[in-house]
Amino acid sequence: MDWRVVSSARSKSDLQKIVEYISRDDSKAALRFGLRLIEHAESLAGAPEIGVPLRERPGTRILPHGQYLIIYRTDGARSHDPNSPVLAWRAKKATAALAGEAAARSDRNQTGREIADASA
Repeated sequence: MDWRVVSSARSKSDLQKIVEYISRDDSKAALRFGLRLIEHAESLAGAPEIGVPLRERPGTRILPHGQYLIIYRTDGARSHDPNSPVLAWRAKKATAALAGEAAARSDRNQTGREIADASA
């Protein structure tokens, strides 16, 4: 069973600001980007561990989406209760430092998995 993904008031506000910002140049592209960002966030339901863990915020992970980051938190163990939210997300413009750290950690995690796979 998949995790339940919830959009908080904060995530909706983030999304609105992102779409408004992009629509200054191209309203159709802004709508497409917003819809893809929502789809990407919702895809976490099947694989919430795909994002990179943030060392300074236990339980929080980030997943790049273009120049933005989907920042999300899993709330406890997998729940089989459809009324129990277990993954909440928001989006924010990626800073160079945060995006670089995420990419470096993702590369290290991938290398570690490759080494483990090779030794198995």
